Amino acid sequence: MSTHIIEETSRGLQAISIEDHMYNDRKIFMCEPVTSQSSADIIKQLMYLDQHDPGREIEIYISSPGGEVTAGLVICDFINQMKSPVTTICIGMAASMGAIIFMHGTKRKMLPHSQILIHDPSFGSMDMGGQKPMQLMEQVNDLMKVRKTLGKIIAKQTGMTLQSVYAKTKKDSVFSAEEAVESGIATEII
Repeated sequence: MSTHIIEETSRGLQAISIEDHMYNDRKIFMCEPVTSQSSADIIKQLMYLDQHDPGREIEIYISSPGGEVTAGLVICDFINQMKSPVTTICIGMAASMGAIIFMHGTKRKMLPHSQILIHDPSFGSMDMGGQKPMQLMEQVNDLMKVRKTLGKIIAKQTGMTLQSVYAKTKKDSVFSAEEAVESGIATEII
């Protein structure tokens, strides 16, 4: 269900969806799990805005439970190569891959009661039944490579040491807005 607002335009009064109005103000909302489809949708929006006024700030409002690592890293890679600066704003909870994307903002803002959750990657809902030991070992090795990649990203974006990141991500670590700013995950509280 889309909410509409009434705006006066050159054609008179028009009903415009609030989403379109926010998008015209260069505000994007990422309030769903990170999947290949949601990633493609975010990238299309970023690409359009970056091409149609390069250098002008774009804001991404994030409240996401996380999701697919590869899909999320594509968003991060795209943000890193854009001409326009990207400010990320945590509204609610940015968890897992949502937190990694949040950390790629030039400015990383949080609402006072929002939270960030980071942890090591997991197999998710993968069925391990019937797999042989070497197959399992290969999957664990792949997961450790992902852990290393994400750990390096968190360390780079926050200024934490890699050892400190691994200590925090070995279990679910939830940061309040104040804790996120203290640890370098966020840059300010709105």
